Amino acid sequence: MKRRLWERIAFLHPLRKAQKPESNTVDVRQLFRVYGKLGSAFNRAVRIVPVVLVYLFLFLTLSLFFGLPYVPRRSGSSEVLDIGVTVLSVLALMALLFFVVDAARLCKKFIEILQEQPSTWPDKLFDSCGSDPEADNNPMIEWFDIQMIAKLTETVGQLVIYPFIIIFIMIIARNSFFDDWDWPLSLILVFVANGAYAIYSGIMLRRAAEAAREKALDRLNEKLIKVQEEWYGSPKAAKIRTTIEQIKTIEKGTFAPWSKHPLVGAILIPFGGSGLMALVQYLAQR
Repeated sequence: MKRRLWERIAFLHPLRKAQKPESNTVDVRQLFRVYGKLGSAFNRAVRIVPVVLVYLFLFLTLSLFFGLPYVPRRSGSSEVLDIGVTVLSVLALMALLFFVVDAARLCKKFIEILQEQPSTWPDKLFDSCGSDPEADNNPMIEWFDIQMIAKLTETVGQLVIYPFIIIFIMIIARNSFFDDWDWPLSLILVFVANGAYAIYSGIMLRRAAEAAREKALDRLNEKLIKVQEEWYGSPKAAKIRTTIEQIKTIEKGTFAPWSKHPLVGAILIPFGGSGLMALVQYLAQR
């Protein structure tokens, strides 16, 4: 019940239209069509803009409470210009961040609905693999599911890098090498919160994909047991075992090991030498 309520609040509930209660299946074609519509610019704006405005209000409140960033200025007009540029930069970073989080959340919901029930795929796809779509205990269904998840998360997972690139540039820009910039607590909190939220979106997406993989493996093991009960050495049992191994070892998209995962590379971008330098400067000023 709570999950369905959150889906409505986040405007993700139309994805449920792909579920077919009469057959207890999920129509993948319809699911992907709805996924594409929810990913349009207008629908993303409906979900993102209110959150960005609330987040910007919190940033301005923190800035007034902890103090505005110091501006090494020569005139009052340059100070106003710098404050305006800072606010616009933070606003752009927030918009980018919530775009990435929204893309990850939408993809996560797609994965969750895809793995809740057995999926139905076009017959042409089975024909291209030399498989019978009407065959009982067909392992290709789970294989198609995992391939779809891998390709989607490969695209969405790369987006998490961009907020960290912007954070890295903003950290560099406020380095004392260029001028007498400071690091107020409000700005540090914004950077840390943005980075943490981007990391959370990447982890959230990976957990959903791993849960889908486990569900697919459970279904394949159930199919394997049924086939082996009929004939242990049947070719279909061998095909199911092969599919199980392929799904276990897939390393595309968010199934990639942590050493190759884009999230790890993204985290290292702002927390390299420049990020450490900014932290040392802040601590030295206290």
